[in-house]
Amino acid sequence: AELGHIERTFDEPKVETEAMVETEEKVAAVDNTGEQPPGRNETDDVSCFPYNTKKWLDVGSKRLGNMNDTSVIGSYDLISKSILNIENLLHESNTHSLDLFQQTLCHSKSRLLALDASESDDSKNPSDEDIKTWAFRLIYMATHIHQHLPALAEARDRLKHSQNCKSNMESRQIGRFDFECPNAKLLVVSLGKLGLGAVMRLGAVNALIAGIASNRTVVFVNNADHGAKTLREPWPLSSCERLDMQCFYMPATPCTVTERELRTAKLLQRGDLRKLFRTGELDSDLEEQRVLVMNQVLRPQRTPPLLRQNIKKIIDEHIIRPLEVQQGNDPLLSVLLKAANRTLDDVVVDEKQYSYYGKASNVNHALVFYMMRPNPYYAKRLEKILNGTLHSGFDPNMAMGLPIRASDKCNTESECLKFDQYMALMDRTWEDRKSLFLGSLADNNGRKGFQLESPKSTIIVTSESEQVHDEQELFLKESVGQNRSFPFQLVNNNFDLHQGTGDPASMGSNGKNVSLEDIMLSSISSLQLQLQARYTVGNCCSNFHLLLFDFLEEGCGPVRDHHPECLQDSQYPEYRLCCLWSKNEECLLKKNATS
Repeated sequence: AELGHIERTFDEPKVETEAMVETEEKVAAVDNTGEQPPGRNETDDVSCFPYNTKKWLDVGSKRLGNMNDTSVIGSYDLISKSILNIENLLHESNTHSLDLFQQTLCHSKSRLLALDASESDDSKNPSDEDIKTWAFRLIYMATHIHQHLPALAEARDRLKHSQNCKSNMESRQIGRFDFECPNAKLLVVSLGKLGLGAVMRLGAVNALIAGIASNRTVVFVNNADHGAKTLREPWPLSSCERLDMQCFYMPATPCTVTERELRTAKLLQRGDLRKLFRTGELDSDLEEQRVLVMNQVLRPQRTPPLLRQNIKKIIDEHIIRPLEVQQGNDPLLSVLLKAANRTLDDVVVDEKQYSYYGKASNVNHALVFYMMRPNPYYAKRLEKILNGTLHSGFDPNMAMGLPIRASDKCNTESECLKFDQYMALMDRTWEDRKSLFLGSLADNNGRKGFQLESPKSTIIVTSESEQVHDEQELFLKESVGQNRSFPFQLVNNNFDLHQGTGDPASMGSNGKNVSLEDIMLSSISSLQLQLQARYTVGNCCSNFHLLLFDFLEEGCGPVRDHHPECLQDSQYPEYRLCCLWSKNEECLLKKNATS
């Protein structure tokens, strides 16, 4: 059924699958409260929803539901993995936590997903690297719990009786991933009009920071019929019927709002936001409101002290304590306790390097990971693109990453280089770090007769610019014609659409018949491809490159000791690109000379 601008279909599977049977068994095992909801009766539809208010049940199409198309969002199994298992994430050999980590963009051999890997053989004396990795995992899990826990009681009950109450859900236009979360307080935020990197690293991350610090579940809303102006605007990076982030990404929460709640919700003012980001608190008259609206904050903010404290509280109550009860002698507990304490540590940034918002912050990185979970449909397409791009002999330990941000970024927000300059830099990078590459190659392969004369590195080149692609083709052609040595193998994204801009307002204006979801797929598949490199050079004037660095910093690729470097930190002055906002002596001299 198509109802206005938001798709709220309830597409029940025609047959009962093994996954559904397994899910119902898990529900029975999890729900040990002893409380039984009222008996089910098809003629008494209210009895199918004992945890919901009549107001929420009666609104029908005026409920802003989540994406519920099974071809996009998947089956009932998602409810089990995303909601029911959150109280047992580290039980049953960590499989439930792995289910959550597999929703991210990370490689299957990444640090995040390698739950059995350890730098230390003694669990009572874990290495600093193990503690750091588990601290990040705990923050990510705590974020997921914060966003999904309010729907737990409804989800348990709904999956127990999914068949009996099927028609009731259809008549009330309740999708399988739509929950009221009646006891939750909500913070409603829209995604703004800037490029993907800025929207995610600044706007979405700031929204989650505000929500976790103030104990409010964050609901992202765009293209609504009612409410604040920003909520009524479509997300310009989407083109499906919903016109919001769920065209490509997973819902940020199963909790939903109604049109009436949006119409009556209070909008946080500048003073409210200042207090919220300074302390994590709200005035009492705002605190008592179920729904508050926050305009997206697209600039760096202070980190409220309550943020890490609340994350630590979620970790203690919903991750560590259940494991202590279920498996009190689990050797992992000693690592988790130290990692949980590590989550309270403030961010330490190397002042000698180029600085940017969120750098070295495991909380900011975890929130980026969480927001950028592709929905199951696009996750499968991303996997297919990656598998079709990398050749069978590709070795990430020998790969260098070169994302190139060009087009509308050049001479506006950043200086830019020509393709042959980038190649000269990568040649220098290889020579400077040859021992790093070849040493790991020898260790990982253990080849007999291994020699340093082995083939040079693969360079992963991705860009939104068609001009960069043309310059690459010309460079390779001239290298052959001039018998110029170029032993590197270049790898490009086979699905790169070269949209020629990072500005959402300009996307799709180049005459190519592609959807904004295809452009998003192109961008994210390029990001995933860049995760395959051992060493990456990026332009940190670009928020999209900083987005990539967030993933690389936390070991999201297959190489455990990845090395990302900003061009702004290059040891060679000619490659230190200046940003529009750069105020160091070198860039100020350049600006003065230009003016």
